[in-house]
Amino acid sequence: VYLGYYAKNKKMLETIESSPLITSACIIVWIIGLLCGCGKLYMVRNFYGKGILEIIVAVCATLVLLQISKYIEKHTAQIKRWLNWLGMNTLTILCLHLIEMNVFPWGTIKNYCTDYLSIGWWYFFALSLKLIWVMTGTYFVNIVKKKYIVQEKQIFMDNPQKVRIDWIDAVKGVAILLMVFAHLPIDGRIRTIIFSWHMPIFMLLSGYLFKNRPLKDTVKNKVKGLLVPYLIVEGLALGISLWKVGFYGDFSMTNEINILQVRLLSTLFGISYTSTLFTDI
Repeated sequence: VYLGYYAKNKKMLETIESSPLITSACIIVWIIGLLCGCGKLYMVRNFYGKGILEIIVAVCATLVLLQISKYIEKHTAQIKRWLNWLGMNTLTILCLHLIEMNVFPWGTIKNYCTDYLSIGWWYFFALSLKLIWVMTGTYFVNIVKKKYIVQEKQIFMDNPQKVRIDWIDAVKGVAILLMVFAHLPIDGRIRTIIFSWHMPIFMLLSGYLFKNRPLKDTVKNKVKGLLVPYLIVEGLALGISLWKVGFYGDFSMTNEINILQVRLLSTLFGISYTSTLFTDI
């Protein structure tokens, strides 16, 4: 986050964009890092496989992806519009994706489909299903949020400086799309490449977009924009987890209480508190 804030104040991204040499150096560091076993940067579990090297490689990979996204934003109008739409709805897509991961038995679906489809067609089919889910869900969520549109427009009218930056939406669109793809049961090498940057890029953008505001406004904004959606999704995830226990025939009061306890702890302290136990459930 601090690197993003520092990069904005020092206009470092503009310097990198105008210097092919720096971009090339970042690509080389990224590739060498992957070859040396980096790419195991699991921020959601607070795990960094190669320590500080993971962070260095992640920063280089993030800078490369920023340049790629800027190129897309400038030269491909159709893809740009689609990625911008994804970028503008990143939080909604993330929430829907978390619900989908709790509901869809992807391992079982893959075992069934690969009897009839090649692995390439399986990836295409699974990604298509995920995109249909998140895009349809986002469309209906936006309809529900329609009553807030007038309010949001008024905020933009009162604060003309608060405008969307197309290339940032494009970056967020690329990151959220590949995050959805990376959570498929895909080849580990592909997942490693995506995991080497897909969360750090959001951290860097958070710092890049940081603005000094009164504490009261900051807290109000974060509660409305992050805490409320987080608690809603965690509540849905808890309900789905309890339902799955009964659906798979393993219902008991002990199991229900254990799942409730794990979900509450992970909600309060983060997934790193419960490590892989959270994923297994």
